[in-house]
Amino acid sequence: MGKNAILKPILIGALILAVAGGIAFAMFRGGDEKPEKSAVSHKKEQTDIADEQNMPQKSEDKGTAGDYETNSNGGSGNSALNRNSGDGQRARKVVSHNRGQNHVATSRGIKNGTNTTPAVSPSKPSVKPSKPDTKPDVKPGEKPGTTPSANPGEQAAPTLDLDAKVEKEINEFMRTGELKDGQFIGLGDGFDEARGGVKTVVNIKNNVIESIVFVEGQGYSGLDYMGISSRVIPYLCGEAGKRNIAILKLYRKYIDQIAGAKDHAKEAEKLLGKEYASKITDARRAELVSPVIRQYLGEHHKCKKMMDAISGATLTTGGVGLSVDNALELSENDKKTGNDITDIKMLEPTEVNGYTGQRVLKSDIAKPLDLSSIKVELVKEDGTKIEVPYSEFGKYGIEVTNRDTGEKLYDKMNLSDETKSQALIARVTHKGSKRRTEFAIFFESYSTDYITKMEYSFDGGKTWEEVTDPAKSEENSNNIAYRQTIKLKKEYFGKKAIFRTTSVSGKQYKYESRFKIDEYGYKFSFNCVNKEYEKNKNANFALYITFVEDVVNDNPGTGDDNHDEGNPEEGTEVEDEFTPVLSSKIINKKVGDAEPTLDEYKALISNFPNDGSVTLEVLDHPDMSKNGYTLVKVKVISHSTGKESIVTIGVSVA
Repeated sequence: MGKNAILKPILIGALILAVAGGIAFAMFRGGDEKPEKSAVSHKKEQTDIADEQNMPQKSEDKGTAGDYETNSNGGSGNSALNRNSGDGQRARKVVSHNRGQNHVATSRGIKNGTNTTPAVSPSKPSVKPSKPDTKPDVKPGEKPGTTPSANPGEQAAPTLDLDAKVEKEINEFMRTGELKDGQFIGLGDGFDEARGGVKTVVNIKNNVIESIVFVEGQGYSGLDYMGISSRVIPYLCGEAGKRNIAILKLYRKYIDQIAGAKDHAKEAEKLLGKEYASKITDARRAELVSPVIRQYLGEHHKCKKMMDAISGATLTTGGVGLSVDNALELSENDKKTGNDITDIKMLEPTEVNGYTGQRVLKSDIAKPLDLSSIKVELVKEDGTKIEVPYSEFGKYGIEVTNRDTGEKLYDKMNLSDETKSQALIARVTHKGSKRRTEFAIFFESYSTDYITKMEYSFDGGKTWEEVTDPAKSEENSNNIAYRQTIKLKKEYFGKKAIFRTTSVSGKQYKYESRFKIDEYGYKFSFNCVNKEYEKNKNANFALYITFVEDVVNDNPGTGDDNHDEGNPEEGTEVEDEFTPVLSSKIINKKVGDAEPTLDEYKALISNFPNDGSVTLEVLDHPDMSKNGYTLVKVKVISHSTGKESIVTIGVSVA
């Protein structure tokens, strides 16, 4: 074979290698000329390419924190984290580019006998490539595509993302509108919601909170809580006040959000991150959740001094924040709209709950809701007042809602049995001024068919005389009392009497005694002749009448309870009926406690006898598994008279 014949193949092969090398050099040079991209934008770019070519995205070019936390030996990837980011990105571009070239070559088809090895072998990546279907190893709380901190132990970027999200919420909660100068009363929910709102009086001047007074009396559990919560007030005044109020609002929101979640622990981790959520021993209990939220906000959102100052009463303090914010809302609204209504007050109903200070409307549990009797008073800036009955609420822009659900309430509304099973707190709002007040609605066997007339007869019912100026019931001033003192005419002395009462609807109830009225100052019992009284709560099973000589007493009253009459049915002495006197109307319990015992209910009745003549029967059972306020009906049975009465006791579970 000739020398040229031998050299020719060698030269051809060298030429091929040179061409291949040039291509490779051009590829590297072209990569250097392109502008640098971050790992996140690089991932976006490769994702778009993969979508366009309908090809799976390999793990080598994902650029996530998880991809570079493990080196090729399976250990800690510190060297990978500290390598030059520019070189690493260029290397990943080459790998991605070659994969694209191989994909194109494959799609075109490879002839038999063609060498499929690429002309240039890319460098092996510094981490083991994951399988195509393997998800990136992202730490809890991190987001794919983020870069971890270069220094071990530091909070990674995702934590900063959480802080940024929370900071955004704080900014959204801040009041930014112009404020009207003056004094504004704000309401907010405190630790003990059953007692009503936390009330603050806020003075505003030059668009800044000048002073705040935490009004004593409602919405907190004792002076200790009030004293601790008052420590927050200096932080809510001045230039920083609006931001600190927003932080307290967010604090209360997180408490409610975690408490209302199906998975409390998961919700806590979502809001606070894994590190802080792990510090909560029981995410179902607000008192264990609130300190951790306070710690997170204090350490991450420049309010540590404020949060430390209120340690021990953060729930009530949250209510103070909501209350002051409500005052700012009113100031903003007045400035914007020119509103001149400064307050709204309840006029009707008149009955007051001694524990909460709220007005109480009683509604018959067997009938639709009756709001027709309620009345409010609007107070204007100049001191003038406007009385508004329910029938004119629409005219004045007043609405009634369920405080806890926001549902609108209206007259003759049909409510569910579940709603009627406990007290309903109704909120009355004047929409134009945003002023509001509240009253409670108690559902019970209640009737407005009051006893309005009482008469007596000494001739067997042929003629009747009406009791003039009868005493009214202490429980309900609309009802004639079943105890009366009546002047007895001389011609009636020694004769038998019968009584009858008449209700609003015209129903009559007849009462008789088998004894003659032959003694002054003696209390005679008159029993109802049938059981019709059982259908009307306002009608009693018996009347107790004391007769006095016509010339002796000019002031009818309830008389002295110094004598009892014999029981006409059994022929034995009739004891005066037992009327329970409640020293308190509420029992406080914690979630998970056993329900109150009979002895606990007895302890609330200050005049409960110990001789066994009176017993109790609990008709309702409160739900002790969750926060709530239940009205429990307790039957009081007097065995000496046969009388049964009902008392209502609130059981507060918190």
